[in-house]
Amino acid sequence: MSRRSVPKSQCQYVSQSTALPLARQAPGVKSAPRPRYVEPLLATQAAKAPSGQRWVHEIKFDGYRLQLHKSDAGVPCYTRRGYDWAKRFSTLVTAAGQLKEHSIVLDGEAVVVTDGGGTDFSALESYVSSQQADRERHTLVYYVFDLLYLEGLDLRDVPLIERKAILKELVGQFPHSPTKYSDHLEEDGPAVLENACDMELEGIVSKLREGKYRSGRNMAWSKLPAATARRL
Repeated sequence: MSRRSVPKSQCQYVSQSTALPLARQAPGVKSAPRPRYVEPLLATQAAKAPSGQRWVHEIKFDGYRLQLHKSDAGVPCYTRRGYDWAKRFSTLVTAAGQLKEHSIVLDGEAVVVTDGGGTDFSALESYVSSQQADRERHTLVYYVFDLLYLEGLDLRDVPLIERKAILKELVGQFPHSPTKYSDHLEEDGPAVLENACDMELEGIVSKLREGKYRSGRNMAWSKLPAATARRL
């Protein structure tokens, strides 16, 4: 698998963010070596959006699931099936150099953003199949919604809401980076879905606030595309 290195000038001799102290105090955190590819947690198709305070809700993106691993040795970018696409997402590799910590595993979705603020999956397919010079025509954004590992700490047993708080501290301080924190809503699921449909978004993903990160398809995350909701 190919790897792209982070320039040492960017990843060394910088102070760390406040994310690491939060991670050390998080319930369920444990020391562990950094994993390689982690089979992603996959959302289960839902018949309706869940209600209640046990759930938070995120925008469903129309892109490629991407797991970014940062270390001083390089920055592989794994697809859902475990292929390293670092060469195709070189801007994300470069952006990883902004993150002050040395060893990180992020989970998120790579999308191409249109001038109107929407996403264009066809343009994303064009992006990954184009030569580097042609990719500059597109605006690539990596929306990160989970943090699995940070500086010797495995966070997969930490509750989701705690993982997201740490993640926000980690990536939220770089507003001009293509790596963006994917925020969540704590409102009622059906209302969030209705708003997503009104805004012509892809749909929503609902997640258990206290859920742990378990690889494979399970009920900790549920998805409801807007197109499905309109037919209900």
